[in-house]
Amino acid sequence: MMTSLVTKLSDEEVRARLLQIPTWKLNRGELECTFSLTSFPQAVLFVDAVALLAESEQHHPDITITYDTVILRVATHSAGGISEKDFMLAQRISQLERVFQIIK
Repeated sequence: MMTSLVTKLSDEEVRARLLQIPTWKLNRGELECTFSLTSFPQAVLFVDAVALLAESEQHHPDITITYDTVILRVATHSAGGISEKDFMLAQRISQLERVFQIIK
């Protein structure tokens, strides 16, 4: 049986790291963020950019698109929870906010 090289962060580590990415929250054991964009095409373009980032990291979020709203959820299933990889991906995704017209 192969073991994961990625380790799950403790609850305290997760809470501390969430302070660094305030638009993300903890929801049902996953990091989650909701992005509101200006239109459906803008939301799809945002998801395309997220897909390219995720592929480069070899770490893929769960994605929900509802018209102009995108919900992303990230967890490391092989680690059984949230790992450093999740925070790295979340931070890179959050940097896309400068490129896309994200409505807060």
